[in-house]
Formats: sequence, structure tokens, C-alpha cells
Amino acid sequence: MLFVLMLTVLGVINAINPYFYKLFVEALPEKNYQTILNILILYVGVNLLETGIDVIVYLLGDAVILRAARDVRERVFKKIQDLDFAYHMTNSSGSLISVLKRGDLAYFGMFHELNGLYRILVHLILMLVMFGAINGQIAWLMGASFVISAIASKYLLAYNLTTRKAFNKQEDNVSAVIVDNLINYETVKYFGKEVKEQRRLSKAFVLWIKTLWGFANSFRLIDIVIGLISAAGLWVVLHRTFTLYMSDVIQFSDFILILGFVTSF
Repeated sequence: MLFVLMLTVLGVINAINPYFYKLFVEALPEKNYQTILNILILYVGVNLLETGIDVIVYLLGDAVILRAARDVRERVFKKIQDLDFAYHMTNSSGSLISVLKRGDLAYFGMFHELNGLYRILVHLILMLVMFGAINGQIAWLMGASFVISAIASKYLLAYNLTTRKAFNKQEDNVSAVIVDNLINYETVKYFGKEVKEQRRLSKAFVLWIKTLWGFANSFRLIDIVIGLISAAGLWVVLHRTFTLYMSDVIQFSDFILILGFVTSF
């Protein structure tokens, strides 16, 4: 609970900088030294606080993930031990090792991504609240842009997962050849099967390269599609902000705040 609270505070502090830009823009024309100095001190103080909380979040995160990682590994180990002997006789040890390694990487990667996703959510909520306080149209446009991106991401990530599964299968096949040959090194040498096993590995790499190419391209597709949607959303939001400013509906400092938020999101 403390970890989530600190992560929320950190997300707010990370996102609040554009508000200081607004304060500076409003204070500078007045040339009031004390007011500008107070804003500067507060701005630097908030950034120092961000550094301190960032360290606390990482320490709390390490405490959470390391214990959880230990528990998961122990459960997986027990599960493997509980498997029927026939499973180990009919399945490759290399494939199983590949799955275990991938699981470790995925666990830590998922923890990192969830933290990043939570920060984005906090940033979005704060941004929409501030946009709504300035002008409801800007908040609705930004919210719609995010929803469209989220829907597109859902289908793109589903495709990415499909390519990932295909690659995982071939990665397991490659690992099976390599690890099983190391385990059965004496047998391979005794029967002179080195060339045969090398050909077997080369054959496994054919599909490995093909599926890896497809998996990598799925990330490029995500970058392209989300990039286009984000650019379109940025244009719509900033164009509307500009027209509202030209119509004297919002102030110049509001324009700076919105510009700072959307370009840092």
C-alpha cells in the first residue's frame, strides 16, 4: 500500500512541471522579484522532492519484487518436481530451461511495465483535471485521443502477443537442440552425430529467424500506428487550444501549460 501511495505521489510530481511553466509565464511580465523567486524555490524544491521519492519508490519496489520473485520461483520449482516422470521423458530439458528463463525476464519486465503504466494513468488524470479547469473542450479532446490510442493498443498488443508466442516456440526448439546436446555430449560424440546435430540446429534456426523477424516488426507496427494517432491527437488538441487563445477564451499561460502537458505525456 505504501509503495502504491509513493508511486502515486511520484507520478503527480513528475507531471506537475507544466504548471510551473504557467506560473512563470504569469509572473515574469510583472517583474516582481520576490514572486518569481518564490516560484523558483518551490519549483526546485519539488524537483528535489521528486529525487528523494524516486529513491524511496525504487527501494520499496525492490523489497516487493524480490520477495515475490523468490516465491514465484519456489512455486515453479515445486511444480516441476511434481510433474509426472513421463513428462520429463517426452519433453526436452532445453525447452523447459528456455521457458524458465523467459518467465524470469517476463516477471521483472511486467513489474516495470505496470509501474510505468500506473504513472501514465496518474499523469493522464492530473492532465485531464487541469485541462478541464481551463476549458472542457480540451479535456474531452485529450481524453478521446487517449481512448483511441488505448483501443488501437489493445489490438496491436494482441498481434504482438501472437508473434511472441510463435517466436517463443521456435526459441524453445533452438534451446532444446543446444541444451540437450550439452547434456548428452558423450552420447553424441560416441555415435559421431556432431554433423547431424549441427544440421538439426541450422534447421531450427530457419523458423527462429522468421518468427523473430515477425516479432520485431510487430513492435515497429505499434510504434508507427500509435505514433500516427498521437501526432493526430496532438494536432487536434493544440490547434483547438490555439484557436481558443486567439479568441481570448484562454490565457497565454494556459496555452503554455497545455503545450507542456501534451508534449511530456
